Amino acid sequence: MMKQPGSKKRKDDSIFLRLPKDEKGKLQELANKRGMTLTELLLSVGEKGPIRDYRHEKELFQYIMALTTQMNAIGKEIKALASRIPKDLVQGDKAAESVQEFNQLFTRYLENRDELSLKLENLITR
Repeated sequence: MMKQPGSKKRKDDSIFLRLPKDEKGKLQELANKRGMTLTELLLSVGEKGPIRDYRHEKELFQYIMALTTQMNAIGKEIKALASRIPKDLVQGDKAAESVQEFNQLFTRYLENRDELSLKLENLITR
């Protein structure tokens, strides 16, 4: 029962919980690590829902955005190269150079893909 942006629920009831200070500190620390309030953490656990780790979610979206930017840049380079290759083949002297450039772009693509895959795997196994 996470608070939705822009929604205001009237809070008519309360729950009082007594526990040692160090236990409250641990719960508060866990909530902070997950990017949640203490109330959100307790409600999430109480509803048997997963505890969302907003910190990792943000990191995941940053990886995806970085990959998208890199892939778009490589895609534009491949498109420009693809339109140039037929001319190079006709001329003959630049054909090998164009193929080598394509291979370099494709290698960059694979390296970026592998890097993201590793980052995502590390993120998931934390």
